[in-house]
Amino acid sequence: MRMINCFFILTLFFCCFSCGEQTAEDDWNSVDLNPKTSAIAGTKQFIALTNDQSVNYCMNSTSYTFNAGQNMDAGTVVVGNDDQYLYVTANSTAGFQNVSENLKMWVGTNLADMPQNNQGVPTNGQFPYKATVSGDSFTFKILLSDIFGEGGDYCPLDLFVVVHGDVMVSVNGQTSAQTAYGGDKKGTSKRWYYYINQITVCCEEFEGIGWLYKNTNPDLYVSCFESNNIFGFSNEIDYTWVADNKPNYPIWANIKDDCGIDEKVYVGDIYFEIVDANTENPYIEMNFEMIAAFQ
Repeated sequence: MRMINCFFILTLFFCCFSCGEQTAEDDWNSVDLNPKTSAIAGTKQFIALTNDQSVNYCMNSTSYTFNAGQNMDAGTVVVGNDDQYLYVTANSTAGFQNVSENLKMWVGTNLADMPQNNQGVPTNGQFPYKATVSGDSFTFKILLSDIFGEGGDYCPLDLFVVVHGDVMVSVNGQTSAQTAYGGDKKGTSKRWYYYINQITVCCEEFEGIGWLYKNTNPDLYVSCFESNNIFGFSNEIDYTWVADNKPNYPIWANIKDDCGIDEKVYVGDIYFEIVDANTENPYIEMNFEMIAAFQ
C-alpha cells in the first residue's frame, strides 16, 4: 500500500475583537421597536433587535444567501455570536410578506432535532423562534446557554440554524411572494430547504498553530510528536484513497501537551486531490478552506 506521509503546519494569527455590553433594552421580547418591526414570542424567548442597534460580534459574522423559490436570491442571513448571545439577522431585499409570523427559526446542536415530518420536511410552524417583520430586516438575539445549556464554554461548538421566511422577491421588475430558507447547505428531504452549519467563535485573543488531523481511523494513521514543547500531528494518507475519494480533513488548533484534543479549536479544512496520478512522481494538490472567523 502506497502511503503519503503528510506533515502539515499552519501558523494562525487571530485578532481580538471586543464583545461589548448590549444596551439596557435587552428585555426578553419587549424592546422598543421601530414602526416597521414587531416581535411575536414563539415557544422560546429571544431579544428582538431593531435595525439601528449594532452588534459586537466576536471576530467575524458569516453571511449566507436567503434562498427563495429554490433558486432566487432574496437577501442574506447573517450569523454570529459574542460571549453570551447568538445573533441571527434575516435581510430580505424586497421585504417580507404582509402576513403574521413571516419569519421563523430553529436553532440546535443536531439537525435531526429540527421539527420535521416523517419525510424529513421542516415543519416551520413548530419552529420555536417567530417574528412578524414589516420592514426588510430583523435580528434574533438568543442566549447561548439556551442552546448549549448552562455553564461551560460556548465555543468552539457546532451549531445548526434553519431560517424560514415569507418574503417578497423582485426579478426583472416583477415582484412575487416566495418562501425562503437561509443557508448554503441543502436539506435531504423530499421538499427543498436550506440550513446553516456554523461553529461558534471564541471571543478571546487566539494565536497558535493549526494541524491537519486525519479523522478517519486516526488510531492507525495519526501520530503525535513534540518539538520545542510544541505538540502536533503527523499523518499517513493512503494514495489510492486520495485518488478515489478526494478527501478533506479538519485543521485543528489549540492542541495541548501530549496532543490533547479536548480543547481543540476547529479552524478550517484541507482538501486533497491527485492532479497527476503518476505513481512514481505524483502531483498532489492541497487546498485550504478556513472558516470566516480565522481567515
